[in-house]
Amino acid sequence: MSSLRLLAAVCLTVSTALPQFSENCLSPTDSKIPPASVGTICDPRQTRYATLEPTERVVAPRPRTASVSVHQLTHEVPKKARNAYLDAEHAKSAGHLDAAIRHYQRALKFDPAYLEAWNNLASAHILSGDLATAEADLAQAYKLDPTAYPVLTNLAFVHLRSNRPASAESFARRAVQADPLSTKGLYLLGIALASQNKDKPEAIRLLEKSCDTYGRAHFSIAPLLAEADRLPEAAQHLRAYLALNLPTNRDVARQWLKNVEDELARRLQ
Repeated sequence: MSSLRLLAAVCLTVSTALPQFSENCLSPTDSKIPPASVGTICDPRQTRYATLEPTERVVAPRPRTASVSVHQLTHEVPKKARNAYLDAEHAKSAGHLDAAIRHYQRALKFDPAYLEAWNNLASAHILSGDLATAEADLAQAYKLDPTAYPVLTNLAFVHLRSNRPASAESFARRAVQADPLSTKGLYLLGIALASQNKDKPEAIRLLEKSCDTYGRAHFSIAPLLAEADRLPEAAQHLRAYLALNLPTNRDVARQWLKNVEDELARRLQ
């Protein structure tokens, strides 16, 4: 299996509801499946707006399977704050991030305890490439409700983007506890574990559960399976990834698949 190892710079971006590895962070000349360890983190400003939405596209996100917090049950959002929030959501969906940020901030002036506004203000700052401010926004949301699923997943994402996989793992685990059925939390946790080169069987299990929802998981899981000498499964996931509509890292995945298939053929000789 040593012939399948090569250094990799593994990068994290986010699609409409999931993190991905960016094509800009792996050399197109890499010809072997790399180990699972993480290298650099990508700058979100280098990718398209449509691929960078870390929050769920709902007006008032709630954990779908977890109990609703006391804050969420008891807090009533004033009408002016709600209207400003909706203005922000419309602006963000249209790609007008500066306007969205202003509207979220206006909503928070009317209601400083507006959890969803803090969370989605953070997402707008992530989209604009300002991770430090996004983390400060999320800290405010976390103070209001440390069990809110969207806040925990966004914190996990920001910590991954900031190359802090250990703390990202902690937030992702709590997100999974808050909503065990959400594949977004499972995927974030799988990436956090792989980024630390730890608990590989668990990382594989989590990413396998994510594949049906997040096609990028097929690409993410391949190095882990190769390192575990599960080459037929690695090949299967790479084929599934290449079958997606215009996947990133297509050339890299093709080369990885060729190396896996060559190794499997060699073992049959």
